[in-house]
Amino acid sequence: MALLRLAARGARENGSRIIAATVDHGLRPEAAREASWVKDQCARISADLNLTDPIQHETLHWTGPKPSTGIPAAARQARYALLADWARRHGADRILIGHTMDDQAETVAFRIASGAGARGLTGLRTLGVCPVWPEGRGILLARPLLDVRRADLKSLLKAEGVEWLSDPTNEDDQYARPRMRARLAAMSDHAPGLIPRLAALGAKLSAAQAGTERAALDLLERHLRFDAFGAGLLALAPLQVADRETRIAALSLTILAASGESHATAWADVAQVWDKLSAKACAVSLGGARIGRLGKAHDHALLITRDPGAASGRAGGPAPADLTLPPGQTVVFDGRFEIKTSSALPAPIRIKALGRDARRGLYPSETMKAALGGVPAHARPGLPQILFAKDGAAASLPRFIVKQCDQLPEKPELPWVLARFLGEDRIAAVRKALTGGQSASL
Repeated sequence: MALLRLAARGARENGSRIIAATVDHGLRPEAAREASWVKDQCARISADLNLTDPIQHETLHWTGPKPSTGIPAAARQARYALLADWARRHGADRILIGHTMDDQAETVAFRIASGAGARGLTGLRTLGVCPVWPEGRGILLARPLLDVRRADLKSLLKAEGVEWLSDPTNEDDQYARPRMRARLAAMSDHAPGLIPRLAALGAKLSAAQAGTERAALDLLERHLRFDAFGAGLLALAPLQVADRETRIAALSLTILAASGESHATAWADVAQVWDKLSAKACAVSLGGARIGRLGKAHDHALLITRDPGAASGRAGGPAPADLTLPPGQTVVFDGRFEIKTSSALPAPIRIKALGRDARRGLYPSETMKAALGGVPAHARPGLPQILFAKDGAAASLPRFIVKQCDQLPEKPELPWVLARFLGEDRIAAVRKALTGGQSASL
């Protein structure tokens, strides 16, 4: 509620517009009533501040079956996915979150208790990449209240006669986070400076990690190139002369971009892979990507592609789910390709990976075989192919492009299917978060 009021004042002063959403996770019957209450508060604030653009409020619902264990983590994933989709529908590129200094301290304390090393103790960032993929593509999370204590926000609301609601889940000691919150509160009675010190530690380590990421991004900007099919070529020599932290960060970001996976691979695992690759020419699969060191003819560069087994289903294991795409719609395939169809497409199509046969050079048609002549063999199994939804017959590959799909003028009379690799966008989002993008201050 404090963030909402501060954001509304900022919007009035700088002529911008804000929208608000409440996520009903479907876990408490009271949540629907609380969401309605928040909607009423948005209308009240808009009237009190005489906003030209009243605050629009929307309730988002987490539907479907809920897990029996790990509910907080699952709810967090679902919440950010819903919020990211909501923001994109409204043309917003960032979501303001009300995390405070207390949340920062709790995060650091929780990670200390979990046995995390120095790298794992990095705290929340004022501006960060949305933690879900691909739903969160192009969306940043802003936390403008990280330097403010929760008690100070309550005092502000009390002084202005504003009510707020407390989520009982935050006090439920069956979950680890509320238990940590209670412990810190008890310890703070004897050590008043504990919360600020823990928050400062998290912020300091986050700043150090951000510096490493900036150096890694600068390296990748000069020495990493992806083709339209999602195959990346990363020069080896610049990695070898970079400091170890920068080197591992650069390789980690490259793996994440090439794989389309939701989360980055553990730092220690990336470091082990680097040790293997730096020792000799070889190929290693990690984090949904295949990293191969090429020979002397290619200056021993690293070729990074989607892991063929992960993209098309390993022997005896399930293959990634196919996608059905109606005319005039957009989907993300395998976390790597944004696929868009023209409204003139005569019928829905099915998108699936080419599969293991592609690596052996077996294709449904000579046209497809010719189209993939210049694509690295290990990149082919994970490429999307178009099939007719009705009979499953293979049609063709989509047209792979580098430019934004949405920036291409649609010609209604032409049926087309476009695919755009998202890996470079993912790296660019990290840079945008580190540089602040075009963030508007509160």
